[in-house]
Formats: sequence, C-alpha cells, structure tokens
Amino acid sequence: MIIGTEGLSAAEVGLLRTILKLSTQLTADWTVSENGSCHILLTTHATVAQRAPAGNFVVPVVRRGEGQGGECLERPFRAEDFVGLLQRIGPTLIKADASRKRPHEAMTPPIARRGRLKRWPPAQLMGASRERIQLATMLSRRPRSARELSAMAGYPESACSAFMQELDRLNLLSWEPDDQAPTAIVAAAPVTHTPAPERQDARSHGLLSSIRRRLGLSWNSRSAE
Repeated sequence: MIIGTEGLSAAEVGLLRTILKLSTQLTADWTVSENGSCHILLTTHATVAQRAPAGNFVVPVVRRGEGQGGECLERPFRAEDFVGLLQRIGPTLIKADASRKRPHEAMTPPIARRGRLKRWPPAQLMGASRERIQLATMLSRRPRSARELSAMAGYPESACSAFMQELDRLNLLSWEPDDQAPTAIVAAAPVTHTPAPERQDARSHGLLSSIRRRLGLSWNSRSAE
C-alpha cells in the first residue's frame, strides 16, 4: 500500500518512513512515495477533498491543534498519530484493493497456488494457537500449498486453506503457481513422413533399372527371345 506526499519537507518524509519501518502494529505493507499513484495522499493543501475521486483517501496535513474533525495528520508528526491513522483507514483500502484483484486471482484456484509468509502475522490473528504458529513457521520458510501444509503438519487441508485465506486477506502472503499441479501441455512428437509401399517399390525398381543400363545389362523383350 502506497502513501503519497504533497508539500512535505524531506525531513518529514524521512520521519514517516522511519515510523513505518519501526512500527510493529501495522498489518499491511506500507511505503512512502513522493510521486506517482498512491492509496493515501498526505497533503498540505487545505482545499483538497476529504476523499479522492477514485476512492482513495486524501488526508490534510495541518498544524497541531488545528484539526477540525475528519481524518487529518497534525504536524509535527507523532508516531502514534500516524500509525493510528493507517490503522483506521488501512482496512477499508486493503479490502477495496483485494476486491479489485479478486477476479484475477479467481483464475488460479487456491489449491493450485503456493503461498509464502512475507512477515509474521499479528498477535490478534495468532493468539496462543500452536497449530497456527506451526503453520506460519512452515510458510515462512518456503512457499507451500494448503495440501502440502496438511500433509506435513497433519492438520485437515480445509483448516490449512482457511488459515492461508486469513493471511491473504491481511496481505501477508506472496503467491506463486504450484509447479506440482498437473498441466495440460503435452510436447508434440516429431512428425515423419513415410512413403507409401507402392512408391518405395517404384523408386527401387527405377534405381535397379538405371544401374543395369549403366552396366550394359539391360535388354528388351525381343532380345531376350
């Protein structure tokens, strides 16, 4: 998820990046960009709309104490304010982003994909579940499918698949195709053309006749008589 900035100083942008890097309370991957498209725009322009036309958020940056309701970010920036803002806005944006990707993901069923954990899930999701800790540990080491998790950990495949779907909703998994899934691609065998038997006999007879003529062995029916 991308955070755009407009009108902020280099020091302020650097501070926001540091807060993102050190925070352990955010469940999504956030990055700060000073140009290009973004999901949230932090801007010092007081006349911007509260919500962007495309459905992404535009958050005014104001002086501390000047916030007048609605979402805003007060400067000087504080880590708790910035993280709290992302925690309030993030789930809505993540859900909208996932809904846009879902039709494309539907082309590859979950059973035919392998997921790998990008970072450790939040404590709210894991709790004290030994099963989830074991599955998350396996997913952090290499990409695995729900079928592979079930075979290795001994848990039902449906439970493994449900856990992976929860991780996917929080954007915690990176996906790749399952190379063990059956494919419909079959290498075509080389095609060779074999002459018909009659054509082979005709060619052989013509070759023998040519050799006989060269050796003076050919004769016609009258001389044979």
